[in-house]
Amino acid sequence: MKYEGVIFDLFGTLVPSVTPELYNASLRKTAEAVGADFEAFHGVWADKEMVRRRMTGAYASQAEAVLDVSRRLGLSPAPQALRRAAELRAEGVRMWIRPRPDAVGVLERLRSAGLKLGMMSVCSADTPIAWVDTPLAGRFDAELFSCVEGLTKPDPRFYARTCERLGVQLPGILYVGDGFDRELTGAREFGLDAVLICPPDEESIILAREDARTWSGRRIASLSEVANIVGC
Repeated sequence: MKYEGVIFDLFGTLVPSVTPELYNASLRKTAEAVGADFEAFHGVWADKEMVRRRMTGAYASQAEAVLDVSRRLGLSPAPQALRRAAELRAEGVRMWIRPRPDAVGVLERLRSAGLKLGMMSVCSADTPIAWVDTPLAGRFDAELFSCVEGLTKPDPRFYARTCERLGVQLPGILYVGDGFDRELTGAREFGLDAVLICPPDEESIILAREDARTWSGRRIASLSEVANIVGC
């Protein structure tokens, strides 16, 4: 197949997977900042509907999300506590959004070969803010965040919007992701040629997801392999 574009997922793809231990350690600090019990806070924060609201832009900021969870727990944190909680969430995202060692080089290689590049991420409001200060920002023809677009994976409209902004027609688009949010299945059903990225040291995290564990398509261990797939 001749490819004209490549769309990348963000977390677990362009940047390393976040371990549950690191994620929970960060969330624990957030809960403590507003005086909440961690287990209770985590239970509400991870509720399916609450996750959907955060990822589709229902909250303009992480402070609003933290406040909503706090109120559902019967708490009324002071503004200073909310600001601190939001700062802690932002610190976590900035730490997690550091590119894989080969990411920038691969993107430059693909760009030099004339391919259009897209990035689509399921994320909350703090990610687009942190994104602009990373070496990845500005290297894509289309950068889409679910909290801005109001769409999440595997909604076909999210893939369609990304392809439209890339200006590239199917089937000449490769999608690269780690299988979170059923993104690979969604990409394939939409008509993209999808590939699972699963570095050996992240297998325990990635293969815990059904979409990745049952994936029957192509699998790579590093971003560098993307260049080989598209022939550049």
